[in-house]
Parts: sequence; C-alpha cells; structure tokens
Amino acid sequence: MIVETVVGEIQALGTRFSVYEVAGGSRVELFEGELELRPRHAPAARLQAGQQRWFNAEQMGPLDRADPNAIAWTQGRLVAERVPLGQFLHELSRHRPGVLRCDPAVAALPLTGVFPLDDTDRVLLALQQSLPVKVQRLRAYWVTVGPRY
Repeated sequence: MIVETVVGEIQALGTRFSVYEVAGGSRVELFEGELELRPRHAPAARLQAGQQRWFNAEQMGPLDRADPNAIAWTQGRLVAERVPLGQFLHELSRHRPGVLRCDPAVAALPLTGVFPLDDTDRVLLALQQSLPVKVQRLRAYWVTVGPRY
C-alpha cells in the first residue's frame, strides 16, 4: 500500500501506522512493521516500529518515539496526557462536524484524561465541568471554548 500526501509518499511494508497533515508537512507514527517515507524532493528514509517522523517535500525531521495513544481513535477514544487544551481541541475537532475553536487565553491549560469520541458534546461538557472554561455555542456547528468569568 502507498499513502500519497501533499508532500510525498509513504510505502507500507506490512504495518500499522497513522499519518497526520501538520505544519507544512506530514507526521507519520509507526506502531508495527516498517515504512518507507518518500519526500518529493529529498532522499527516502525508513521508519521502524515505535518511531515517528515529520517530513515535507524537501526534508526529514528528526526521528522521535511514536505516541502509543495516537491510534486510540481507532478504538473510539482520544487520550490526553498533560496536553495543552488548544492541541486537544484541535484533535477533537477532527472527530466532529463544524468549527471548534479555542480561545488563546485557555489554550495552554494542561489536560489529562481518556475521552469517548462517540459523543463529543459530552466531552465538551466534561471540559467545562473540570477546567476553568466555558463552552459557547454560536450555532450547533460553531463552538468556542474560552475562559469562564
């Protein structure tokens, strides 16, 4: 299998992995097997199980350890371990329709927990009950999480 991204290809070699489009490139996390990353204008590189790497069309980022929680979404969960609220909401927004915004005033609040993806409104309610934030709904599909005053 070959996964085509905006910045290059990923050749699967009997694997389990995830691909995220981020910051002008792609981040690949490999959990099982081996992958070959093929940037459009840079040499290919292999990725082994337990590794992750960011790349774009011209370059590869450094090797890093894969986050085992990165594929929790395949089991209907989103796992956060001291993750900034803004980053968590960005990831949660991938699993619900509409716009989910985070006010910069609360974006750095740390969050830890395991959250179900089958009811993201329930997740937002839990955030409002456990953090000093307020969930504001301008419309059904336009939600902002901001400071509670």
